[in-house]
Amino acid sequence: MGTITHSSKGGQEFQGNNAGGRWVTIRGRRVYIKGPGEVPVRFDPKDGIGAVPNNQSIDYFGFQKKLTPDQFLQLAKPQMMEPTAPGIEKAIRKGKAVGPPFFSVEWREKVGAWRITSHEGRNRSIAIRNINPKTLMPVHFFPSGGLRARDLTPEMLQASIISEDGSSSMLL
Repeated sequence: MGTITHSSKGGQEFQGNNAGGRWVTIRGRRVYIKGPGEVPVRFDPKDGIGAVPNNQSIDYFGFQKKLTPDQFLQLAKPQMMEPTAPGIEKAIRKGKAVGPPFFSVEWREKVGAWRITSHEGRNRSIAIRNINPKTLMPVHFFPSGGLRARDLTPEMLQASIISEDGSSSMLL
């Protein structure tokens, strides 16, 4: 089963799990009609669950990569508090959008890689994994040390990401 992605006005992005759904045009607007049993996952950087103001300006503050929920969870530190994923999953199943998860990162010049220093979105990722583990989530990366998107080189945008606990790295 593949996924269907659609970006629309307002910054929302939709992921469907291609379970018999289809795109149609109604009054000049593209609309996705869910298939039987399909649960869409919508991402909204402005009004989605867990969205923060910087999510709306990722092209200024940092960069974005597509990760599966499992990839996000491998890079984030393990859970230390009561999970909120069940409530988020229920909201997604009712059609509520989620804000893109994000990592705060610092550039490690000596190794030419990003090191994750903090994150937000573990429970959103768990909820999305429970609905459709193959969903490609837009994940935002916010560099520290005064770096902004305009400062990033092609090398930096293609560099490995070192996990928050330092135990592994991933090339995305």
